[in-house]
Amino acid sequence: MDFNRCFRSLDISLALHYGLGMVAQRYALVGQNIDNSLSPKLMNAAFKARGIDAEYVLRPTEPEDLDEVIDELRTGDWAGLNITRPYKCDFFTLVDLPSDNAARAKAVNTLWFRNGQIHGALTDVQGVLEPLIRAGFAGGGEGLILGAGGAARAAALALSKMGTKVHLAARRPEQAQALCGELLLEKTGEVLDLNDAQQIETILPQIDSLIQATPLGMQNEAHVFDFGPIKESCIAFEMVYAPAETPFIKSAQEMALSSVKGLEMLEEQGEAAIKLWVG
Repeated sequence: MDFNRCFRSLDISLALHYGLGMVAQRYALVGQNIDNSLSPKLMNAAFKARGIDAEYVLRPTEPEDLDEVIDELRTGDWAGLNITRPYKCDFFTLVDLPSDNAARAKAVNTLWFRNGQIHGALTDVQGVLEPLIRAGFAGGGEGLILGAGGAARAAALALSKMGTKVHLAARRPEQAQALCGELLLEKTGEVLDLNDAQQIETILPQIDSLIQATPLGMQNEAHVFDFGPIKESCIAFEMVYAPAETPFIKSAQEMALSSVKGLEMLEEQGEAAIKLWVG
């Protein structure tokens, strides 16, 4: 028996029943290769600014550990969790009550336990919407998303909510095609092969937003296509936040495009997660 877990659950129960001062709430980021994540620094600063007695840490997780993580959430080890690559879709299958966005995308990035059930949300949608609006994107038109994973799902929903026709480009086009079918987007465009630079460059002149939703750039890798054909009014959105100046962002800056860096999305989705956890 895990006595530490039992005693922690008892502490929380007693505090709720008698109104005692509770121990600091613990939150965590769940994922692989997360040692260099900025999330603990940002989230702990956000908790401190709000006067919330909480601690946010890393919870490195292997594929075989997902059920264990859910058990930890149920038994009070964590007051809430954020989910990152590569588990956003995997954890969706373990949630009891998904939010509308999560249910539609079949992906989650925020979990909490309440009233005997695991709740799940996809705050990445807000993480895309708010920075896009601040950058001057008014919606409508056409958008191209690079990638077909959990982050791309959030981006597609965000663009769709703004009435934008969504094109998808992936290294496995069949994955992007499946994503389009699952999301039931109001305006679905073309599915492109991300390995085919000519295909991408052909569609660039007609798009109003370009969202980079793959891990490419974390090691300073660059996409194979040329930004040259893109129109000046297009907004470039990078989801990778480290390094701050990815090759994608540098290419956007060279074309004098309005751009959104990954850190803006990280901050926005984190704000949304805190609101779900603590109100």
